[in-house]
Amino acid sequence: MKKTLIISFILVFCFSLTGCKQKIEKDDSLKEKQEEKIDFIINEPAELNEIDGVLMRIKEGTLTRTSATIVIYDYTKEDNIYGSAYRIDQKKNGKWVSLKTIDGKDWTEIMWTLIGYRVDEHDRLEIKIGWEKMYGPLEDGEYRIVKSTSNQNDSKERYFSVEFILK
Repeated sequence: MKKTLIISFILVFCFSLTGCKQKIEKDDSLKEKQEEKIDFIINEPAELNEIDGVLMRIKEGTLTRTSATIVIYDYTKEDNIYGSAYRIDQKKNGKWVSLKTIDGKDWTEIMWTLIGYRVDEHDRLEIKIGWEKMYGPLEDGEYRIVKSTSNQNDSKERYFSVEFILK
């Protein structure tokens, strides 16, 4: 009886490890597919920037068709607060147009986590943005990521962006 119980435990343990290993391999292949190398150009300076002293860049090596890590530099010495909300615009016929989400919604209709980020002691804030669930993978074209900020002295939202071209 004791021997049967030990053998059963060992078999369950081995099957558990096999299942975990397969899941990890599947996740790794998905990650590789999403992070495939792409050709792109960063357009600077960005056309949309309503606040002097705030710049947004895409961290080198992080741009894919489904995500990017942005770095916000804030040299204003104001207490600006940055939320999780963003939108992606695409340039069509020379005009910027906000992309609709996969289910046809405008970015203002999305439920965003209400969190306030501030720059660190080096006037820098780094945020990873993954838009695959919201917009899907981006096709070739000219795009911009748009974010906003506000502060306690002036609650008006001011928008800024970073532009890029996918090839």
